[in-house]
Amino acid sequence: MSTSEQGEAQDLQPAHLPDRDPATAADRLRRRQGDQQLLNRLRERGFRGIEYEMFADELARYAIPVLCGWMFSGYIFPLAAERGFRLAPTASELDRLRRDPAVREELASMTVAKALGQFRSRALVGGGWNVDGGASLTTYFTGSCVFVFPNEFRRYRRAERQDLIEPAGEATAQDPAGLVAGNLWVDDCLAKLDPRTRAIVELSMNGYSHAEIVDMLDETSVRAVEGVLHRFRTTQKARLQREGE
Repeated sequence: MSTSEQGEAQDLQPAHLPDRDPATAADRLRRRQGDQQLLNRLRERGFRGIEYEMFADELARYAIPVLCGWMFSGYIFPLAAERGFRLAPTASELDRLRRDPAVREELASMTVAKALGQFRSRALVGGGWNVDGGASLTTYFTGSCVFVFPNEFRRYRRAERQDLIEPAGEATAQDPAGLVAGNLWVDDCLAKLDPRTRAIVELSMNGYSHAEIVDMLDETSVRAVEGVLHRFRTTQKARLQREGE
């Protein structure tokens, strides 16, 4: 993420979307009160530990299909524009998002992984969410994702354009079937990861340093990132050995 892009995202406070739940106002209030009770428990534990990890996983499982749906329909772009991010997608970019679920899934997963760190520091630790704000925690989090999406879409756009202008390298001389099989294996590995691990692994694969990953995902330390990557490598090594047998 460039310095200017970080400034764009960080200068704007996370906003929530209107809660479109058809339930009554009283039901929505009870839900937010339940969120407040959960928030109090998580705060007592410093927003860490098993319960927080389960909560973050629930947020991710809620937000990823929502974002994928918004990308499929194109609705994500007017939402971003309302918050000052005018991405102006081309017809081919909109078509790619409609027809390629893998692109939607990757963009949604990276957006959610990065939004979780900002959501924790601003909405939870920083007190940005409150019970009287009108939105549940899940709705508020999805709104926070809208602020993160533009940077992820720009990164995807740059990568796509770079692929178009760079000449093919040594990979063209390799066995196409082997390349496809390798790519499919990597895709299969990533698809089975939780959002946090997937984001860390993908950023590492794309050449980001551990310190940069800490900053981008609001991780606690370089050692935490190293721990995630170590567990990933250990798991995949064991998987390769099983499949080899």
